[in-house]
Amino acid sequence: MMLSLQLDVDMPNPIPHGHPRGLDLGFDKFVSTSDGEEIKRPRFLRTLQSKLKLLQRRLRNKQKGSNNRHKLNRKIARLHQRISDTRKDWHFKLAHQLCDGAGMIFLEDINFVSWQRGMLSKQSADAGFGQFVNILEWVAQKTNTYFAKVNKDGTSQTCATGSIGNITLVGTDRNRKLAS
Repeated sequence: MMLSLQLDVDMPNPIPHGHPRGLDLGFDKFVSTSDGEEIKRPRFLRTLQSKLKLLQRRLRNKQKGSNNRHKLNRKIARLHQRISDTRKDWHFKLAHQLCDGAGMIFLEDINFVSWQRGMLSKQSADAGFGQFVNILEWVAQKTNTYFAKVNKDGTSQTCATGSIGNITLVGTDRNRKLAS
């Protein structure tokens, strides 16, 4: 006998409190914070791409349906899984690092599907921006950190004074903070 229960429980959103932190995602720097911290993006796929390329080249020469082809397919799948697991692990560690020092996190609401098209599609897929946002939202909920997405229009502007850096608009009331 098996019993399965499913409950629809709404978790209350944390109230805004503490230090606000605005995040800006990008290709060169994975995350730039309103505190001036810049985190470079590790190249997960790039590091193991040569090994993956070699295995896929070997697969091309194997006869379809053979045991050696199935073994090689499993090796390729394990390598893809390793890339995925290291990316996900890094996303969790970064999300915890960002949530630990902040009471509120604001992130621009970006359509990452459009980033997957065009010249930078491989780099965008390698970075896993959508997965990171989902993980960050979950970690923020878990650590009682207020999380909100803000409209992407006008969140990164060149500073009017001509100094180097961007003005990152943080929060719903659009307080301006200079991010270097």
